[in-house]
Amino acid sequence: MNISNLELNSIKRVGIDKLKLSGFAVEHIDMIKLQSMAKRVEIVQSPNSFIPCKRYMPESGAGISKILIKDNEIFSDLLIGCANSGNNMPIEYVYLSICVSNAKGFNLENMTYEEYDTYIHQVLEYIHSEYGIVLHNFYMKVDYIEINTNIFLTNAFSQYNRVLRLLMSFFHNHLGKLNTYDKMRHKKIIHEESFIRSNKSVGVIFYDKAEQLKNEGMEIEHGIEILRIELKLKNRKKIQSVFESSFWKDLSQEKLAEYFNQQIYENLLKKFNSWQLTREKELKRLIVECRTKSKNTWHHKVMQEIRNKSESGMIPYILDIEQVCSAFKKMPDPHRNAQRALKALLSISIEHDIYKNNDIAKVYEILETLNDYSKATSYYTQ
Repeated sequence: MNISNLELNSIKRVGIDKLKLSGFAVEHIDMIKLQSMAKRVEIVQSPNSFIPCKRYMPESGAGISKILIKDNEIFSDLLIGCANSGNNMPIEYVYLSICVSNAKGFNLENMTYEEYDTYIHQVLEYIHSEYGIVLHNFYMKVDYIEINTNIFLTNAFSQYNRVLRLLMSFFHNHLGKLNTYDKMRHKKIIHEESFIRSNKSVGVIFYDKAEQLKNEGMEIEHGIEILRIELKLKNRKKIQSVFESSFWKDLSQEKLAEYFNQQIYENLLKKFNSWQLTREKELKRLIVECRTKSKNTWHHKVMQEIRNKSESGMIPYILDIEQVCSAFKKMPDPHRNAQRALKALLSISIEHDIYKNNDIAKVYEILETLNDYSKATSYYTQ
């Protein structure tokens, strides 16, 4: 499929990719039908006949501890298991995993809450007809959810390395260290420009969506570059704290978009503005220190200090040399030699200078697009 043939509105929006659901009640299981589908169904018998079970094999009467279905077509997988409550009473639990590629065949487009709600009902009907399992979903809960959006970039994805590393650094320290992201699950790393920060309850990912789709065999029109920004809520407790409920029926497209946009505003838009102001103050101090030490070579010393700071933290200290120029212009100029000093600063010649790649413009490109998305979902970010 060619991206140019897709509706852009369904690509450039906040929506859901993967879901893991629980809280289903099992009304009926056709064990005879399940046994005939050995390629996709794994039935694990209880190793101890004294352990109480909810389900039993039709012929041997052996207890069943787990039923695992790996459909990978209409849904990803379904797990029905049995646990001991502690007083020899069996408790049945159910987990159902679904992703957008199950519904669409690919996952460039995400799905809205309403679209996913409709699809979940279709999945349950399919599970009934295909596997003979009847599930009730009135108390269905969310145990895992991926909320994301896509940004079409104007430059090659590889040119956004420093920009994405900087933006990733703005997220809270409890997310842990920055790592490159392997979307292909250790088969092939998309790019060293794809990043993840994650802990046990939440994760944030910036990755090359176009490259990932190419790796999966999708035809991508030449020159199309896509940044996927994804937030993962990885357990029911976190989902409960974010939305004040983990029941699927209590969520909505408005709530999902509001949460995503709020995270973008608090962790990217707001913190980038604060970072710029902080850097300007620090650059002014650095310029004063270096000019005090050397009136003739201060501009070389300033850039050397900046490079040292960036190397030591692996996060860009500044993005462009224009930031240094902007800070310098706001300083007193009693001798009226600012233009000559700026010319000397800009004339520093370094091959493939990373501070002359218009990276600030790339940040604005990403943040302005995200701000436009948030306005489109009526989330006030001013």
